Amino acid sequence: MFNRKKTDLRMINPTSKISLKMSCIEASNGDLAKAKELYDYFADGVDIPDYPIQKPNIVQQFTQQANEMFGWIDQNSERIMKGYNMIQMMRGGNIIPAATEAAAETVEDAIPPLPPLE
Repeated sequence: MFNRKKTDLRMINPTSKISLKMSCIEASNGDLAKAKELYDYFADGVDIPDYPIQKPNIVQQFTQQANEMFGWIDQNSERIMKGYNMIQMMRGGNIIPAATEAAAETVEDAIPPLPPLE
């Protein structure tokens, strides 16, 4: 009479539709009517994927992190060069010319002068 099982809402896993359905069944102790009622309550107005999203494996994680790191270096290369040149100037060493200066020098060297007009 007093041994009535309660629904344990801590067991609900709303990461995907299938996991939500399975956790609703588990939380309602196999009572499908209660499980459907719980699922309808939690899934109403919420856009969740059908199946859990797979976590990337170690190689994919490494590739993502390497791409992010090299992207950051590419975006901040001018700042890195300026910092390096500042340290070199303090030490009295050789500085690396900026990419725009080096590109301008190579363009000037690559274009031959025009012949004189007669």
